Amino acid sequence: MTEPAMDLIDNLAGRTVFIVGSAKNAGKTTLLNFALRRLHPLGGVGFLSIGVDGEERDIVFGCPKPHIRAEAGDLLVTSDRMLQASELGWELLEVFPGSTVLGRLVLARVRRGGTVELCGPENNERLAPVLTALRNHGARTVLVDGAVDRLTQVASLPGAGFVYVVRADPARLDSMQETMRLLHALAAVPQAEGLPEDGTAVLSGALTRGRLAVLPAATHALVLEDFTKVFLTWREWKAAAKHLDIRFQRRWEIFFFCVVLWDVSRERFASGLEPELLEQVLFNPHEVACA
Repeated sequence: MTEPAMDLIDNLAGRTVFIVGSAKNAGKTTLLNFALRRLHPLGGVGFLSIGVDGEERDIVFGCPKPHIRAEAGDLLVTSDRMLQASELGWELLEVFPGSTVLGRLVLARVRRGGTVELCGPENNERLAPVLTALRNHGARTVLVDGAVDRLTQVASLPGAGFVYVVRADPARLDSMQETMRLLHALAAVPQAEGLPEDGTAVLSGALTRGRLAVLPAATHALVLEDFTKVFLTWREWKAAAKHLDIRFQRRWEIFFFCVVLWDVSRERFASGLEPELLEQVLFNPHEVACA
C-alpha cells in the first residue's frame, strides 16, 4: 500500500468519523477494522455502531460479515449482552439510559483484546450523549460504523466528518462515480457568510430540481441548511452552481472515499474521475495490512 493511502487513515486521528456506505455490505465494517488497526497504536480510540455490526452473518441478507477486532485500551459502545458474549476482557465504565432489543447500551474499556459484536443508539438524540461519554472517558478519535447512507447524522454533529464507502461494480460504475463527484463538490461549498440580502434566498428543507425551477429570476445566491438538503444529481448540481452562489449554514468534511471494487479494475474506475478526487480515494482496504 502506498504512503498517501496510509496518510488518509492517519488523518482520521483526533476526529469524530462516520463510516457510511453507498449500499448494504459495501465494506464499512472492513474499513472500520482496517482503521482501528492503524490508529490503535496512537491511543485514545473509541468506536461504536449505528445498528448491529460484527455478527457472523448479515441479519438481513445472511451473508458472512467480518468480525470487529478490539485491542486493550480501546473504548467501545455495545449492548450488555453482546459485551458479555464477546471474547474481550473489559471494564464497564457507563450504562446509558433506555434499552434496545439487544439489551442496555454500555460503554466499556477493553482490557484484553478479541472480537466483539456491536450495536448502538438508534437515533441522533441518543447518539450525542454516547459520543460525549466516549470523549469524557478519553477517546480522542471516535469511529462510528454508520448505517447505509446515514449522512443526516454527520450533519447533526458539529465537527464531525465522514468516510464514504463505495461498492463499485460494472452495473453501478457510472452512478457511483457521479455520487462521488457530487459529494466532492458539496464538500467545497463555503459557509453562508457575507452574502448580500438582495438576491439571496434562504431555503429551508430540500433543494430539488422542482424548487430550483421556481426560484425568483433575481436570485443569484442560495443558502441551504447543510449538504443533506441537496437532492440533485451531479449534473443538476453542476448546472445550478454555474449561475447560483450556493452556501451552507453548517459545513462538514469528507475525509476520503473508500472504493471496494467488484469485477472492475482500478484503471477502469480511475479513468472516469478527476485527479483531485482520486487523491482522496483508498482502494480495497481488505487487500492490505496496516504497517
